[in-house]
Amino acid sequence: MGAMRMGRQGFIPSTEAEFIRKTNDCHKSQDAFRNQRCLETKNICQLRWPLIIGCSYLLLFPHDPWLHPLIMEGLILLYILTNVALRYLPESFFERPSVFSPIVMLDTIFISLSLIVSGQVESDFYLTYLLIIFISTFWQDIRWTAGFGLLIASVYGVLVLISDEAHSSLFLRPAFLFAASVFYGYVTHIVGAEIALRANAEADARSDFLTGLPNRRAFEERLSEEFDRVMRYKRPLSLLMLDIDNFKSINDTLGHTGGDKVLKEVSTLLRSEIRKSDFPCRYGGEEFAVILPETNASNALVAARRIRQRVQNTKIDTDAGKCSVTISIGISSTW
Repeated sequence: MGAMRMGRQGFIPSTEAEFIRKTNDCHKSQDAFRNQRCLETKNICQLRWPLIIGCSYLLLFPHDPWLHPLIMEGLILLYILTNVALRYLPESFFERPSVFSPIVMLDTIFISLSLIVSGQVESDFYLTYLLIIFISTFWQDIRWTAGFGLLIASVYGVLVLISDEAHSSLFLRPAFLFAASVFYGYVTHIVGAEIALRANAEADARSDFLTGLPNRRAFEERLSEEFDRVMRYKRPLSLLMLDIDNFKSINDTLGHTGGDKVLKEVSTLLRSEIRKSDFPCRYGGEEFAVILPETNASNALVAARRIRQRVQNTKIDTDAGKCSVTISIGISSTW
């Protein structure tokens, strides 16, 4: 690549109060996350009890038992102890992202084992239970899953009621199916919400909070990908490095709040003057960068002039009044 003009690196904070506020917000978010996890754990423990009761009934009063009663009672005791243990584990245990997966696997194993041991594996009851698991995984929303579970339980209850072979134990099945739908629906809802939260956190880690542009980390990752593509396919690639002129004097004159507004406006103008395939970022402080795929040096020069002219001709509103800024742009191209 040709020579590239690199400016000063660094970050210009807004104000000390803004920094303190964001630090406090971070601590509050962490505390809120811990409290939320504790609440979710308590809810899961409570939702497991109806399943434990249902499994206990299946194991204590099986239709066609093929295990010794002591073994079945041992399974019941083990299942109960797992739920009791959840109440006494340290809070730090539940902060791990995959903590609910073994709980769901354990419940699924115990419920399936209870249905198999009690001779229910070939019944419509077992198939309906599997359907509820599938639906909860598909929707990942406790409201839809619980509503579907209530519908299935109601239909199943009506069928049991009009059945010629109806007996008291069959009337526990609708309640068990509804409890299973609420449990699986709640767990998949938590997992889905956490996946979305982590995706948002990952996006935030690659974006600049002030301008909304990708940050330097995202820029370096994208530049590495584009450069690998260039080396493999021998396609043109250009890079623009932009620096707001005399930005220190802007901060001194307008204050950091005014400087922030200048940065935001320049980032907005930058987005409006490039293609969707281009990749802009805030490189640091008053510096910006733009990756221009499939762009040779002459076309990059045209884009740079267009951006510089647009910024120069724009009046930026600040608390201290309107102001104009200029930018300097360096260009580097593969060929």
